Amino acid sequence: MNIMLAYDNSRNARKALDATLEMFGPLNPLIMLIGVVEDTRDTSDSAADPYER
Repeated sequence: MNIMLAYDNSRNARKALDATLEMFGPLNPLIMLIGVVEDTRDTSDSAADPYER
């Protein structure tokens, strides 16, 4: 069994991982965590500069 979880180290992500391990742990699944990181920089601001006149 393969399980994929998006994981951002938030409280809800940790709860989801814990629940997944509790439910499916006995089946010895392959669990793939996909790291999610929030970009704090707004890239649209820097891209707009060349187009402003």
